[in-house]
Order: sequence, then structure tokens, then C-alpha cells
Amino acid sequence: MFKKNDFVSRISYNHDVVFKIIDIQNDIAILEGYDKRLIATSKLEDLVVVEGSKISEIEEASRIRIKGIKKVPRAKLHMTGKILHIDADKDYLNKCLKLYEELSLPAYGVYMNEKDIKIHILDLIDQLDPDIIILTGHDSYNKKGIKELQNYRNTLDYIDAVKLIRKHYSKDHIFIFAGACQSNFEALMASGANFASSPKRVNIDAYDPAIIAIKAAITPFNEIINLDEVVDLLE
Repeated sequence: MFKKNDFVSRISYNHDVVFKIIDIQNDIAILEGYDKRLIATSKLEDLVVVEGSKISEIEEASRIRIKGIKKVPRAKLHMTGKILHIDADKDYLNKCLKLYEELSLPAYGVYMNEKDIKIHILDLIDQLDPDIIILTGHDSYNKKGIKELQNYRNTLDYIDAVKLIRKHYSKDHIFIFAGACQSNFEALMASGANFASSPKRVNIDAYDPAIIAIKAAITPFNEIINLDEVVDLLE
């Protein structure tokens, strides 16, 4: 029998992503990616338990990736930007906050459901005066039509928050990253985000939003973020 917090993969998707079960309703499991910002549902009969060795393998790959991120060169005598990281995944938020701390970057984290961001975002900006805002958590695309935003689980929530910020703050005032796995990249960028996920409706890593925040924070205000360097870090 499956239970909450079991690590599983889906047979029908050739075990492409490791998930954690966050809830079970009748015979349907609600899943969150273990290292991907993806949320999904699955019939229990399509799931298999993932062995501990696979989890260890993912953790080791993550440690290697973090080492690479920490080696990103930064300008000397440069005042870094202040980060407000809003995340609907508490575990991912804590991992990202730890990374910011290890890089000595000023960052404030808020654990919040995607649907609540638009309710609180302006108050948070007023309180914290951030230079960089990360709006992330989980998302998914049901493959029923790329342009229809109702086909994305949380993209509209990110869009509402971005548009609200842009009513009060320009792109030069606050840098925004928005989105998660399979989000509608084009719609997020059109709403006013400086960076967004996911251009090809692909899954993104737990640390990807933090990587964008780090690169924005350590880039002097009079320089343009090197997109090639960002892509290298995300791969």
C-alpha cells in the first residue's frame, strides 16, 4: 500500500521523474516532484516505489550542481541585490535559502501557496523592499493546448502576481522571475517577468529559480545579465 511521503515514479511515463506523494484521494495520488518543480496526479496502479539508492543518486547530483553554482564569479566591491523568494514548496524554499546564505546574499523567504501570492505580494514588497523577486513552487501543463492558460495548474496565479507588481514597479526597479515546471513562459514574460519558466514546457530543477536570483543579484546594475552563463548554470 502507498502512503503519504512515499517516493514513487510513474510507469506510464517510463519513470522519468521521482515524486513524493503528498496526498491520496480514493485511488488517486497527488504528487510533487522530489527534485523537479512539477505537480501531478496519478492512479495508484501506475506507481512504483523508488528505491533509496535512486534518492541518494539524485542527492549526489544535487550536491555536485551546488558546488558549480558556488563557483560563479562575482564582481568585487559590488553591492548585491536583496532577494525575496516566495515558494509554494517548503523543502525547496529552505534549500534555496541555505544556498543564498552560503553565498552571503541577502534573501528573505516566504512559504506561500501559489494562489495566495497576489494577495500578499504588495505588502511584502512594502515591508522588505526587495530588488529581486522569485515567484515559484509547482506547475504543470495538461497538453490540451499551449495557448489556453486554463491548461496550466498555476501559471495564471504567477501571472496575476507579476501583473500586480508591474502596476507599481517597473522592470528597472524590481527584477522578477516567475514560474515552475511546464509553466507558460510566453505568457509570464508578456505579463512583465524579466525571466520565466519554461520555454519548452519542460521540467525545471528545484534550484533553477535560485540560480536566476543569484545571477541577478551578483550582476552589477549597469551590466546586462549574460544569458549564456545563465543557461550553462541551468543545464
